[in-house]
Amino acid sequence: MSGTLLAFDFGTKSIGVAIGQRITGTARPLPAIKAQDGTPDWTLIERLLKEWQPDEIIVGLPLNMDGTEQPLTARARN
Repeated sequence: MSGTLLAFDFGTKSIGVAIGQRITGTARPLPAIKAQDGTPDWTLIERLLKEWQPDEIIVGLPLNMDGTEQPLTARARN
C-alpha cells in the first residue's frame, strides 16, 4: 500500500510529529506542536492535515517500559 503517513507522539507539553512515505519507506520529523496540559493546538493540526493530506494518521501510545499502560495512555486514546 502506498501513501503518506502523518504520525503524532503524544505528550502533555509537546506533541512530536513526523511525516512518512510508504512507497519509499522513509520518514522525517516535523516541528513539534506545543500542548497545554495534553491538549494540542487543533488549528495547527488541521493545517498539517490540509498541507500533507495523509492517507493514514498514527498516534503513538505512551506505555511503560514493560508494555503496561500508564495514566497518559488513556489520554492519548481520547
